[in-house]
Amino acid sequence: MVVIMVLFSRTCGLTCTQKDLCSCSMEDGSGDIDVSTLGSQDGNPMFKDMTSLDGSLYSLNLCYPFNELSCTNAAACQISLDRSTSFPVGDATNVGFQTDDLDQVHVIYTNIDSTGATRTTDVRMICSPSSEPPLVTANGQTGSGSLFYEFLLYSKCGCPGQCSGTPPFPGKGAASGDISIGTIVVIGALSLGFLYLIGGILFMKMVRRAHGSEVVPNVSFWRGLPGLIKDGCLFTTRKYRKDQYNKI
Repeated sequence: MVVIMVLFSRTCGLTCTQKDLCSCSMEDGSGDIDVSTLGSQDGNPMFKDMTSLDGSLYSLNLCYPFNELSCTNAAACQISLDRSTSFPVGDATNVGFQTDDLDQVHVIYTNIDSTGATRTTDVRMICSPSSEPPLVTANGQTGSGSLFYEFLLYSKCGCPGQCSGTPPFPGKGAASGDISIGTIVVIGALSLGFLYLIGGILFMKMVRRAHGSEVVPNVSFWRGLPGLIKDGCLFTTRKYRKDQYNKI
């Protein structure tokens, strides 16, 4: 039960509640993710004409819109190598914040063109205090013909509270009594397990007058558990071996 609760708390991950076009607030109180310093305000992209493996150039400017070739009021722009064509792949005003299983924040920009096609740009914020100035990698399109574009941005602004003036999370430089929801869940699970063990032992010893190993609650189950695990592993490995299937 403890293992399941730990895995559940990590799978759910944290959320980052959007505050405005440039920031969101982490639900565990660790601080804000603020990208306002990762964009120029003069109409030009801070990260300009970056090469990508998909054979295109990309420009990126967080928080504030920029103009380049056919891209207007853009957060991200895709440009051909000869600069003859360009497409906005992210509108600076259509922005959202998401988190993944690693609690990394993704800044998501979308753009709908004249044909109704929606292009989506995902800027993954990676906490990197030593990246000064910030480093951006343009992965570009995630597949041939895809309308989804990916960027990796290494910066201290990917760390909660590092670019917004909010005190950093405990253990990263500031003292605080706050603990995360996942920690609370794990503590609760461990407490229940402890109560189950102690309460069961007392019940078996005082009520049922058990002795020796029999005082352990549900001792027959715990004795058989290793065998059940072994049988489950054998069943799984045998089921997925190719030589177990009949040829068609």
